[in-house]
Amino acid sequence: MKNPTDSNVLETLLKEQAAWATVCTEPAMVALSAAKAAHTLGEPPVSIEVYLSGGVLKNALSAGLPHTAKKGPELAAALGALSAKPELGLTILGNVTESDLDEALDMAASGKVKVHWEREREGVYGKCVARGANHIAEAVIERSHTNITMVALDGRPAEACATEAKRSDLSALREWDFPRLVEAALMIDASRLEWLLEGARSCVRLSEKAPGLVAEDMIDFTWVCSSDSCGTPIVDVANRVSRAIFARMSGVPWPVVTSGGSGNQGIMVSVPVMSVARQLGLDEGMTIKALTIAHAANLFVKAYMGEVSCSCGGVGAAAGIAAATCWARGGTTEQMEEAISQVLASLFGMICDGAKATCALKGTTSVLTGMLTGLGASKRKASMRNQGVLGSTLTETLRRIEALNEGVINRADELMLNLMKPEAAAPPQ
Repeated sequence: MKNPTDSNVLETLLKEQAAWATVCTEPAMVALSAAKAAHTLGEPPVSIEVYLSGGVLKNALSAGLPHTAKKGPELAAALGALSAKPELGLTILGNVTESDLDEALDMAASGKVKVHWEREREGVYGKCVARGANHIAEAVIERSHTNITMVALDGRPAEACATEAKRSDLSALREWDFPRLVEAALMIDASRLEWLLEGARSCVRLSEKAPGLVAEDMIDFTWVCSSDSCGTPIVDVANRVSRAIFARMSGVPWPVVTSGGSGNQGIMVSVPVMSVARQLGLDEGMTIKALTIAHAANLFVKAYMGEVSCSCGGVGAAAGIAAATCWARGGTTEQMEEAISQVLASLFGMICDGAKATCALKGTTSVLTGMLTGLGASKRKASMRNQGVLGSTLTETLRRIEALNEGVINRADELMLNLMKPEAAAPPQ
């Protein structure tokens, strides 16, 4: 029996996890927390301290920022604090000017911004402490990249904190099975999710314009389809996704819709689904339904893998692509589960080594795997069960993956941080 409460829960999660962002969501999240703290401070910040979970720190270290070759959470925090416009959300770094950048670079270079690894925190977590001449302000973001859960001024809850509603948690999806997820996704009126289509169109435009937005060293696979005999639209889609991710990770401030809190995953989900919808002649309503299934399936996987973990987010995005591709081609819920199972059997174990330009390579792999498995699963009965990470059901598979993540894979974050930024990974003295 259909449960309207489920569709409300999923819609809330989609609104939170599929937001607009102009650059990589981790440095944008750092900037957002700094902007909230600086806005609350009410005076120019003299110093800024940022505390980040390992996953957020790792992704904020190497992602490109607009109009500069400089990178890092220190510069992102300085830009956010100088902006002091938290209402911009994850688009906060999209309107950086040269004067903003010069001032932020000076602030970061002078040692006024310190970044710390908050070792006890996992997943999405960031706290910014801004000190002025007379006051101290704090802002905390956790569970998702825009979820501000605490704002304080001089140690007391700030008035602005009352406006920050406590939002839904992805863990709610762990109580569902996949058929329940699909039913909830299809129950949501398409007119309520039009922003998913708008965001997908922006992702497509970026994938088409990316070659003119970045340097000549952009990762590109156009040579694969250089001959007339290629005739493979799936390869073309993967190539366009690769270019879009490369541009975004290089600091091009282009607005995209996120998926599971990640702009790269938003691109990975949007561009293939839009291609499938165009090929099949789906109208806007059906295209929105396909996008909803793709985003929802990604969230379902991330509810077990973690919003920010050492497993590459392309795994969840590929699951979303596979489910939506299968559904758009008339596949059943059981066949959609089979498509996701094949993705997990293929890609699980792909490590997240930080947000950077080479994410384009993993994006290509994810798109190719997702589209091919979605297409294949729509044409046959489910068969892959009880093999390696695969259990007898999709939920059992995800529980196995969760155990492997927690017991093995997520331990790689400390090693990765030690390689990328030894001073951040070193235990406090």
